[in-house]
Amino acid sequence: MRSKLPFFLFMAAVTAATFVAYTHFHPHASKSEMGQAARSTPFAILSPPSIRWTSKVQPGERGRLHLAFKVEGSAPLQSLQLQVTPAAAAQTVRLNKETHEIPTWLMGNKSIDWDGEIDLTGSLLAGQPAHLQIVAEDEDHRRTESETVSIALPEHHFSQPLAQALYTLRRSLQEEPQQRRTDTLRALAVLLQQRPTFEERDLMLLTLRSAAVRIALDTSEEGLQSSLDLLWHAALLFEENPSSNVTVSFRLVPKTAPVEKPE
Repeated sequence: MRSKLPFFLFMAAVTAATFVAYTHFHPHASKSEMGQAARSTPFAILSPPSIRWTSKVQPGERGRLHLAFKVEGSAPLQSLQLQVTPAAAAQTVRLNKETHEIPTWLMGNKSIDWDGEIDLTGSLLAGQPAHLQIVAEDEDHRRTESETVSIALPEHHFSQPLAQALYTLRRSLQEEPQQRRTDTLRALAVLLQQRPTFEERDLMLLTLRSAAVRIALDTSEEGLQSSLDLLWHAALLFEENPSSNVTVSFRLVPKTAPVEKPE
């Protein structure tokens, strides 16, 4: 009974407001006319959007994540996001909650039935156990989070050796940024010395040089994030446009061991 009290109070307030407004504009109205006006007054109880998963979350093709869910609201929807939180079992350090926009042309409707794939392979949480939630917000800024789904995020597997080496280098720097900073710079220096690798590949060269400069000069969290992003994009560039001139002459080694020199 106690839980219904706010609703009854709300109804009483609506009825009282209707009565006051009606008597103000219709001072000579009878009691029956006032009662009819109160009963016919339209009102709606607005609530936050509701979200439900419509199928199991599972990895799709090329490391993408397949999601299917339905969002319904009492007002038009204006924001739809995927919130990714690292699980307690995740071994990698420096993992923070991530938020990714879910692309859809249906924004502005009161109901969205979404079934598609989203690419999280560039996420720092890729390959790690994580908790997923859909977050929806309507135009009145009412916000709702879905039930949590736990899954190991898919990880991109590179077919080109150099691309995979750069991805592994990125993962190592992410896990131990202070200990691996020097190793990463030495490995990049070895790669950048291979001039034939970058013939007509200015973007690759610029990306790797930018990563090396950022790693060397910026030790902040923002600098680390930027360096990791640059290494990810460099790996993708080598994967999409491999070079026959490159020799994978570096690998991750203990920090006490020297980096291999190209022959």
